[in-house]
Order: sequence, then structure tokens, then C-alpha cells
Amino acid sequence: MKITEKVLLENEFYLYSENGGGPASHSITNGKLAILNDKQRLEFSYPYNQPTFTICHAILAEGRKLFLIVSDWLEDEGLYILSFSDSASSYAIVGEGLTGFLVIDGLAYLLYHEEGVYHTHSDNQLNGYSMYALLKWNPIQNEMVRVLPDEFLPIDDANSFCYDGKGNLYIFYYGEVNEIYGDFCLKYNLATNQGEYYTVPTYYYGSYYYDNRCFGFDGKGIMKFNSEMEPMDYTALDMSEMNDIIGGYQELVIIKEDKSYSVYK
Repeated sequence: MKITEKVLLENEFYLYSENGGGPASHSITNGKLAILNDKQRLEFSYPYNQPTFTICHAILAEGRKLFLIVSDWLEDEGLYILSFSDSASSYAIVGEGLTGFLVIDGLAYLLYHEEGVYHTHSDNQLNGYSMYALLKWNPIQNEMVRVLPDEFLPIDDANSFCYDGKGNLYIFYYGEVNEIYGDFCLKYNLATNQGEYYTVPTYYYGSYYYDNRCFGFDGKGIMKFNSEMEPMDYTALDMSEMNDIIGGYQELVIIKEDKSYSVYK
């Protein structure tokens, strides 16, 4: 397992991508949002009145498309998702309970724990997203829709998810399968809408897919699974002062309270 250790500066955040990531910083001046990392400087039109925000998670997708999960953007509405491209920008309420975030083919996939708490008023008829653990946001149409059909709804607590680049999501969760409660992984194909269930040993807070294998982080170390989602190898890690976990594509990033971070792949 390859491990890279670095430190984020005070104004930096981790910018994720489908092929890796690294530290980046942002600024807003003269109607422009600028993103600077060690490879390039990106600028996008910024037409909003909110001059500052805190970046919680960030993904740079193909075609210079930037997706940000931010807080402190509007008062009393929780988290927001912002999307920027060379031609447009848009945003939507993320709300509460977000536990995973991926961008696939220009669409944002949002994973929620606690039965899909999409907003403070998630049980309101005007919202209607309660019980949906996985949502998909189209930034061009600014439309938020559910992903999983009814037969996959018994997900009580979604932990994390990752993508294999071949059309399959791997969703780790606590819930019910055949009237039995426990920890499972749902392999869900986005093209066929078909899924396979696998029993896993425990709760996985973060996950990623690398070298044709799925990996899960249980809070103390990383488990490697085979193609049948059976445990293969386990690597124990030093988790002192752990602050945040970012994963989902081909690496897992663990950020500590002192802004140091480790990348595992």
C-alpha cells in the first residue's frame, strides 16, 4: 500500500479528482472564483452575493468542472453543493446527514446516513427526500432525484461509497437484507439498476476502489476485499487526532486536526 504524507496550509483544502488529488486554495475577487493547486490555476464566473464560505469537500471532474460542498454560504440552511464550469454555475441545498460525495459523468452523487436526511424539513411534503440514502444532482437542470429503487431502500445508516469506474457503486451501510440487520455492501450498477448484497465485518467510515479491489476504512485501519467482497488483508493505522476522511475513487485521504494528511492507495 502506497502512503503519502503532507501538511495542508491554513487556507488550503484537499481537491479530489477521479485520478487523484492534492492541496488547493481558493479566492473570490471581482466576480471570479479562482482555484489554485500545484498543477494549474482555474477561474470561474462567480455571480453570487455570498463573498465567503468554508469548503468541506471538493472534486475537480473532467472538462474543468468543479464541485464544492460548502458551509457558511447561507445562514440556517446547512450545507450546499456548488457547481462551476466554463459556461455556467449552479447550486442546491445539501442539508444534513451527508456522508459521501462523488461526481460521475458530470453528475453529483450524494450519500446520506440516518435514512437520508436531505434537509431539516426532510419529512415535509415539499421536500420528499426522507428515506432516500442516495441522491443524484444534475447541475445543468438543477434537479435532485433519488437513485435507488424501492427494493434497495432498507438502508438505515449509509457509511461510505466508492466507484469502480465501470458503472458500479459500492455502498457500505448498516441496514436490512432479507429481514436480517447488519453491516452490508451493496454493489449497484448505475446502468442496469441491479444490485448485489455482500455481508461485511463492520462499519466502514470511508472507502475507495483501487487496482480492481475495494478498500474500506473502519476507523482503525484499512481492509482490502476481493472481487466477492470477502476480507483479504488488513492494515492497522495510527488514527490519533483524526479529523476528516475523504474517499471514493482511487485513494483514501485522512486529515488530522493539525492539518496534516495521509493519502492511501
